[in-house]
Amino acid sequence: MGSFLISLGDKVELRPQLPDGSYSSKIYYSMVQNVVSDHEFQIFPLTNYNLKGWIGRVLQVTVIHNKKAYAGTVRVEKISREGTLNFFDLVLFEDFKELQRRDYYRLQYNADLEIEGRGRFKTYDISGSGLAFISDKKFEKDETLTLTLHLSEHKLDITGVVVRCTDFMSEKFLVSVCYKDIEKKVQNQIIRFLHKQQLILLRKGLLQQ
Repeated sequence: MGSFLISLGDKVELRPQLPDGSYSSKIYYSMVQNVVSDHEFQIFPLTNYNLKGWIGRVLQVTVIHNKKAYAGTVRVEKISREGTLNFFDLVLFEDFKELQRRDYYRLQYNADLEIEGRGRFKTYDISGSGLAFISDKKFEKDETLTLTLHLSEHKLDITGVVVRCTDFMSEKFLVSVCYKDIEKKVQNQIIRFLHKQQLILLRKGLLQQ
């Protein structure tokens, strides 16, 4: 096992693994309800429907402690039931590792986004290394985009590359973009914005310190 161990009450972010081995931009939130061992713990289900469909799914799990983030990989082993409550039994098969600040925190946030030649959009989430947005039309993988991201009082010009485009909701697509050759100053502005929003969530008790 690694140096970080999951604890009862930890609030976790989870992203399902996609068929290509990457992880979805869609984030689920839950809380650790029971620690069975160093490599097995229980959380509340991520949805209230089709629970058996989650069995065998691989998830990336992220936990924040003392303003540091740790990520590991788990598999949904089974569904347990205690009284009227259901739990996902998760088995850790890749140890938790500390993540770099710019990589670990992805904020679900609807910011204005302009894409040259393609129109205006709303972001679905933002991180220091990329973002995702919702579109009515499909974007091609490896497509290069010229972006203008509006964060608070900042208007940030960024070049991005499409890393995936997946079906999202009814007749829409979730487009994930990785920043390309982003200026350090611009990246730091994004990170500062994310950090500010993270502190707000911490104060509200929506993230574990």
